[in-house]
Amino acid sequence: MSYLLHTTIFLGATYLVYLWFLKREKTFVVTRYYLLVTLLLSIAAPFIEIETSLLAPAILNNTALTETMTFGHDMGEGVVIEQTRLSAFSVTQTILTFYCLITGLLIMRFIRHLWHLIKDLKQKGSVMADMQIVLKDNVPVPYSFFHFLFVDKATFHTGSISPMVLQHELAHSRQFHSIDLLLAELIACFLWANPFVWLYKKAITGNHEYLADEAVINIGTNPEAYATTILHYTKQNHSRPLVSGFSYLKTKNRLIMLTQNKPKNRSMAFKITGMLVLMSAIFLASSFSFTDNENPLTVVIDPGHGGDDYGVPHQIVPEKDINLAISQQVAALSNEKDVKIILTRDTDKALSLNDRVNFINSHQPDLFLSIHCNNDASSPNRQGIEVSYYEGSNKERSYALSKTLTSAQIGNLSNQVTIETRDYKVLREANSAGILINLGFLSNEKERLILEDPKEQEAIAAAIYKRLVSVNH
Repeated sequence: MSYLLHTTIFLGATYLVYLWFLKREKTFVVTRYYLLVTLLLSIAAPFIEIETSLLAPAILNNTALTETMTFGHDMGEGVVIEQTRLSAFSVTQTILTFYCLITGLLIMRFIRHLWHLIKDLKQKGSVMADMQIVLKDNVPVPYSFFHFLFVDKATFHTGSISPMVLQHELAHSRQFHSIDLLLAELIACFLWANPFVWLYKKAITGNHEYLADEAVINIGTNPEAYATTILHYTKQNHSRPLVSGFSYLKTKNRLIMLTQNKPKNRSMAFKITGMLVLMSAIFLASSFSFTDNENPLTVVIDPGHGGDDYGVPHQIVPEKDINLAISQQVAALSNEKDVKIILTRDTDKALSLNDRVNFINSHQPDLFLSIHCNNDASSPNRQGIEVSYYEGSNKERSYALSKTLTSAQIGNLSNQVTIETRDYKVLREANSAGILINLGFLSNEKERLILEDPKEQEAIAAAIYKRLVSVNH
């Protein structure tokens, strides 16, 4: 969604520059390349970031982790706070799914139009003025696609096609306007929700007509006779996609441009300079990224067990290896801008509970996360994620972290979530807010297969990291 917002702002600003400097000027070549370059830059600009930092309060004051909640006065070990069933789709995922659906339909429409054009090429006939003639029935106005000229079969055989119309379409062909149209149409398929994309398409198509009109006049055609030809085709309706057509543009605009003089060199140089300065400023402004924190969120992740401590026994892949693999993949996603991950262990080694607590406290993280898997041999169908926190001085922030981490389904793990208080040593003695999460039950065959699968582990890690990033924004 942020990408779409960036492209909308960028294209909106550059479209205003087009309206101010180029739309009413007889500088069609400059306009053509301006529209194409800015349209392409709109795709790239959100990926080009110039970072700058703004000082802000430390993460412990982040409202995402300081929400208050009313707790019972006496919650001992193992008290369940809440049990929820997560939706498989969050609001964001639903919107993204809808967006992808519309995009897919538009791409299918694009392919269908292109396929129909290619099928029509089978009816090609003779060559005229470097253009391959394609004869069709019921073509009120000739149109072109690359070097193919589509004309009405009956009109062609009677020889009543205006030479000026042919010269107009020949200009489209020689200037490769079909490339611009295909590019604009394809970008519109992906950025269809951006209203300025459609304005750009209209501007590009209109400018093509100006360019073709100018080319016809430049070969010595009488402007008045050409204007009469334009008026002759005014009532014809032609809206074939992906092609260049003689009657695409409003007649009034074309006649105005035919009689308008080109701007003086000095005036044009001034306008182009101003346009480039504004466009550069817009591009730089869209590329700046402001971070709210001087430092990233620091999170210590503790992969449960290790060494001779296998965790859940009698599994094909020991729990200790699953915990480590997922923790390592979360750490691999970290960067200095959003979240800095520190692992209590990055190899298969044993750590005592005291070692883990001391490690956490020595690094003074903003948060810590202890990753485990669950087991219940007596109930092999038991499933779900269990999140535990300690009801101490950091209970509000720890609870908020529990909610954030389980705000949507984690990979393909169960959507059943239990949040509870526990008196685990690592939770009780750590000085920072933190939680212990059991990602699933290895005693449940379905969950075990998910937790042991490297690709599923990657999805789980990505979901966890995404939630941690959301804490810092």
